[in-house]
Amino acid sequence: MPEHSIHQVLEIFFSKSLKMDWEKIAMQEIQKKNPSENLSWSGKDKILFLPYYDAEDVARIPFPNVFDLPAAIDDPAGPRLWSNLPAITVSDEPPANLSALNHLSLGGDGVLFDFQNIRHPDFSRLLQNIQWPHCTLAFRAHSEGEFLKPLRRFISESYDPASLKGALFWESIPKTTNADFFVHSCKNFKSLGLIVPPAAPTEEISGALFKGIKTVEAFSGESPSADVLRSVCFSISVGACIPESIAKLKALRMLWYQVARSYGHHDFKRRDLVIHARSTRAKDGLYAPHENMLKGTFSAIAAIMGGCDSLTVECEEQPPLVARQARNISTILREESFFNQMADPFAGSYAVDVITNAIAEKAWSMFQEKCQRL
Repeated sequence: MPEHSIHQVLEIFFSKSLKMDWEKIAMQEIQKKNPSENLSWSGKDKILFLPYYDAEDVARIPFPNVFDLPAAIDDPAGPRLWSNLPAITVSDEPPANLSALNHLSLGGDGVLFDFQNIRHPDFSRLLQNIQWPHCTLAFRAHSEGEFLKPLRRFISESYDPASLKGALFWESIPKTTNADFFVHSCKNFKSLGLIVPPAAPTEEISGALFKGIKTVEAFSGESPSADVLRSVCFSISVGACIPESIAKLKALRMLWYQVARSYGHHDFKRRDLVIHARSTRAKDGLYAPHENMLKGTFSAIAAIMGGCDSLTVECEEQPPLVARQARNISTILREESFFNQMADPFAGSYAVDVITNAIAEKAWSMFQEKCQRL
């Protein structure tokens, strides 16, 4: 007896459902009210999202399948890769170093060092015994400071710059004279990382694109624009609303790809953009210190399914158990929930594709308006 395909098996056991079938059942459950009106919802951008989508809705999208996430190429870890980067606020180098070594020994793929409390770090003390070529290190700068020159000196004396992975994240565009070395020599280290402030998704995306092109224009006079484009990455917040957060990351990746193509770089691929997702710490304190465990889990799920390349789940600094919980969210989703085994679990989802397209269209329009005001 010939075996049936999975599609044939599903058709045998489950009849084909139509939108009208869903509407009949939905009306019974909400006391015969109109389900399309009463179950619709609006995101932070006031875009109306419907409770049900089908193939007809996706057919209206001008470029189908453009939001699908590419799979990692021949990587034994799986088709969906991301780096788990616990955050460490640096006030003094030795304690920050010990904290980093602890994270790296207990499941972290790297570390995000936050320099909000220090302007002149000693990298030889901060990175002591950390094997940078075998992990991912990122640095968040709140101002220019004076740390780029010592970081450059430390890298030149200790490593092959091409062997290093990570990013420098900036609150504002850095000065060209201080970052040229990283753009030219550190090909896998994204030195022009831009921090996107939390806002509505379309505002975040349009602001990221605008800040990105200003960075490209600022550096293209000193470096080849292809190198500059590949040095740009974004650090963007993710929330617990899974469809909206997935759509935001997918839209950002696709629209930056369009920006790269507009600069004439037709060899730029969607996977070339590095996106760092951060689950921001809940601030209400009502359920402290464990409120971020659930919020961070939902945000991490959205970030991974949206295609982030690295992930930081923010948490309270005390007690230490809370930092451990935040770090382990990524590990559990990878090792026990197998989120790394599918490149894009929402590929072909009618709802996610329509939501992503709606956010992308509005964000691109806002981006064009910002460019016209230059």
